Amino acid sequence: MELNLQSKITEIDNLSIENFDEFVISACEIITQTADSLQPPNSRKRGKNSRYWTPNMTEILNRSKYHYWMWKQEGTSDKLSIHYQQMRVLKKKLRSEQRKIESAKRQSKFTDIMSLSDRNDKNFYTLINNQRNLRSSVTSILKYDNKIINTEEEILDTWASYYEKLATPVDNPDFDNTYKLIVEQDISALTDTYTDNRDTLAPVSEKEVVQIINSLKNGKAPDASRVTCEHLKFGGKLSLTF
Repeated sequence: MELNLQSKITEIDNLSIENFDEFVISACEIITQTADSLQPPNSRKRGKNSRYWTPNMTEILNRSKYHYWMWKQEGTSDKLSIHYQQMRVLKKKLRSEQRKIESAKRQSKFTDIMSLSDRNDKNFYTLINNQRNLRSSVTSILKYDNKIINTEEEILDTWASYYEKLATPVDNPDFDNTYKLIVEQDISALTDTYTDNRDTLAPVSEKEVVQIINSLKNGKAPDASRVTCEHLKFGGKLSLTF
């Protein structure tokens, strides 16, 4: 890994906005592939509740991260930015893909239950018990705006519409304008205080980074690039520098 990663680091001088995302993905692949090759075969076990992840979902996530990075590089918090808008669209698309997969898995379970013969009691009741498990409970009927929704597609669309509406700012005539004014004044005062009295940020040293990484807990979920804290902890000084 050291030679491959060292070779990749030499490409930093040629980095640009166009190839930055590709560079990070490639470096993460070097780290994870090397770690996988050094891992004992018997320890490669897939958890029972691991979420299924498709290549299409990985592509959507990487594109979303790219637009988020581009939005941050603009140096503003303008939510009308094309990169911010693209990031939101891709996140919504990713959630939609996840819901479709979960829906297909649930539908597959229902199909298995209905297709089992009367003589296959063991598997039949195993599936029934799994469906009765609280962790696998699902909504089969929903009432929203005095409407009854009972199909899976409509339920998903209704939840999406509900949360989108919940997160969209609106001018409500019934809102307490006096309280709103107080909140706006508090926000303005806090913003001014933070901006004017902000301490100068000192550069982060490599020693501090190492201390933080070593304090991370093992066995936690990897990120979208499959990099975990163990990769950084045990990957040697070169991976920490990277």
